[in-house]
Amino acid sequence: MQTLDNATEELRNINPLDYNISILAQQPGVGKSTWARDYCNMHTEIESIGIISKRHNFLKECENEIKEFCHWEGMERSCQNPYRAWFQKLDILNRSIICGHCSKRNNCKYNKQFKKKSRVGAPTEYLDPKYFGGFDILFIEEKITETKQYKYEPASLITALSALKSEIRIKKQTDLIERFNEAVKNNDYKYLDASFSAIRKLKYSCLRRAVEERDKELIKGIKSLDLEMLGGYLKYGRIHAFDRDEYWEPQIFKAFNLAKKGTRVVLLHAGFDEELFKKLFERYENEFGKSGLTHKIYTSDVGNQETNCYHITGKAFGKSSFDHYYKKLAEDFLTKLNKKYNKDEIYIITFKKHCVSNLPKGKDAELSYGFDSMHFGDTSGLNKFEDKKVLVIIGTFSLPVRDMVEKYNGLFNQDLNPPYFERIAERQVKEEHKHPDFRGTEIEIIQRVEKENEQYDVIHRTRGLRSPKEIYVLGIVPEKIKKEFSYIPVNENEIDGLLNGEPKEEDNRCINPNIDLAKMTDLFRQKKNNTEIARELKIRIDRKYDNDLVKMLRAHFTDRK
Repeated sequence: MQTLDNATEELRNINPLDYNISILAQQPGVGKSTWARDYCNMHTEIESIGIISKRHNFLKECENEIKEFCHWEGMERSCQNPYRAWFQKLDILNRSIICGHCSKRNNCKYNKQFKKKSRVGAPTEYLDPKYFGGFDILFIEEKITETKQYKYEPASLITALSALKSEIRIKKQTDLIERFNEAVKNNDYKYLDASFSAIRKLKYSCLRRAVEERDKELIKGIKSLDLEMLGGYLKYGRIHAFDRDEYWEPQIFKAFNLAKKGTRVVLLHAGFDEELFKKLFERYENEFGKSGLTHKIYTSDVGNQETNCYHITGKAFGKSSFDHYYKKLAEDFLTKLNKKYNKDEIYIITFKKHCVSNLPKGKDAELSYGFDSMHFGDTSGLNKFEDKKVLVIIGTFSLPVRDMVEKYNGLFNQDLNPPYFERIAERQVKEEHKHPDFRGTEIEIIQRVEKENEQYDVIHRTRGLRSPKEIYVLGIVPEKIKKEFSYIPVNENEIDGLLNGEPKEEDNRCINPNIDLAKMTDLFRQKKNNTEIARELKIRIDRKYDNDLVKMLRAHFTDRK
């Protein structure tokens, strides 16, 4: 394993201009986000760099630490015309309509922000070539499993076209709407595609007039003509011969599109899954042709055996069976933990319904006992837990089975049947009393990415690679964690001894006669560190690797030399 300093140094030497797409998949705590911010400040010769993140706090950090940084904010935060912002809050209009006839638009803070291109940060909805096309580099802090649906809905289209027609007084335009309406009824996709631009232009012309007249009901009717949805459906329908009523576009395709236009894309993602990326890239090239894009994946291999990861019982503590099988065990465990540590030393990550932050002020969560806590799915990239000595994970995060199947269908343009997989899960829970396991099935890759990667990420929230931590997991522990930290399985009947600090027979530093001293000497010559040697020779004390004993033996070996 490499040291944290070595991994950080390798990170600093990465040049995002070397490849069309660079994937920074180093472990949490190595410093990917910090490196991205530092890169923006150090490389002033690069004219335009963008940062995409769903984490508002991260963008605020960028705003404080990156010179000349512009955080693109929503209209409701910066529009200087309250009446038009009110329309936008009702989700009636988009920016181009609201700003189109506004007398303040030339001096508006909201409009001006889009003219700044040097160092820009924005939420994920701005991940689109129309916003970041032409940028030199774009850092993206986002999962690659997000998708957008494009669905063909004739009934809603016909209703919206009727509202649009009521605003038309020119026969040529009326004829266009009527012909478009017939094409919708007859699934005449060729005509819909050919006349799409004309209908879009007509829609926005009518919307502007309706805004000036302040006719809210008419605005709603016209706005309901969702041309973005229809346009996306037509795009993928052309590729797949309109073989279904809906298509899904992986969000990562927008990053690929930006890379094809010349922007260097950098993905910041510790839970990155190479197999999933390759499958999505293959789909992209199958649908849109060979891209010629180059990419490189950067990883790290840091460990800290002074951080202890206690795997309590080895059970999954799954959400669907939690109350019935595991709740009492979790409650008893926290009661005992509460006696061992001070409350301000502990942070809990668990299911949302057990989390303090999800409850009315003053009401304790069922399992939190007043400890600080957050829920699964809400912790990615956060460093707020770093000063906590103890992290407790209760449960195993997992998407519902139907959601996993639908995500697979969306990512790979398939039609798997959710009930089939739901029956598999039901049988495993009821008959085998275990967390649903889809290894060997199509959705194995989704379960791995959504479950294990989330679990991996939350275990790293206290930054156990940077300093020694105590981590208790009542749920699954990914294999990677077992290598990075001192992994200590704990049976149910060993919990009292663990938390009460009862002495164990093996708690001594007598040199085990089974230690291969010749091999240890050879490892010293290979310049292995103490942790690597303790792991290889299985030298333990109190269930964790005994680095101090190795250090003592190393000193003895050095003195003899």
